[in-house]
Amino acid sequence: MNQILTTKAVRPKKTVPLKTVIVFFGISMIIFGICMVTSGSYAMYKSASTRTSKKTQNTSQNNTTQTSTNSNIQIHLAVEGSNIKATVVGETEIDFVTYKWDEEEETTEAINNVSGEIEIEIPSGEHTLTVTAVDINNNEKTETRPVKGVTKPKLEVTQDGSEFVIDASDEIGLDRFEFILNGKGYLVRVEGEKEKQFRYPLEEGDNTLEVTAYNTEGATEQFKAICHN
Repeated sequence: MNQILTTKAVRPKKTVPLKTVIVFFGISMIIFGICMVTSGSYAMYKSASTRTSKKTQNTSQNNTTQTSTNSNIQIHLAVEGSNIKATVVGETEIDFVTYKWDEEEETTEAINNVSGEIEIEIPSGEHTLTVTAVDINNNEKTETRPVKGVTKPKLEVTQDGSEFVIDASDEIGLDRFEFILNGKGYLVRVEGEKEKQFRYPLEEGDNTLEVTAYNTEGATEQFKAICHN
């Protein structure tokens, strides 16, 4: 009996060429290497940035100006007429002095010496004066003082022929005139008058004249000139 055998075609297994496997593996290694290099570079950059940031921060902290209060700096405030005289003395060179009235803007005066003085005009009314002295080592001393300011007298000095004429007025009241004529001093009492005129003869030739008017609260106004007779 004849038997019919049915057979199925068997496909041979497909094999991957060795060359392809090597190429694929090589590409994979290259990609892996790139990833590792990139990761390492980023880590190095981050570390360097952190070190730079810390260094900058430390440098900034080291460069910060340190200011301290130094009791060896002395400030003396004295009223002279319509001004405050501020005298400062330090063990080291005083760099500058600042002053301000109340909360107004500061004014700075250079000293550049171990001692110095400045004159500050007093505004009318009640105010608070703050004076700060700073030496070359950034040590500082501050003095604060309440001050009652008054208006200065109004003073005009003219020449009338062989005489000089003083015209003065003050809203509070005049106290006196002091004048120096050719080196000789004179005093004229006014006793609270708000307006006053005074005349005095000049000498022959050139006359050196200095006149100071005082009001009853000690504020002053001054005039200096050379008058020819």
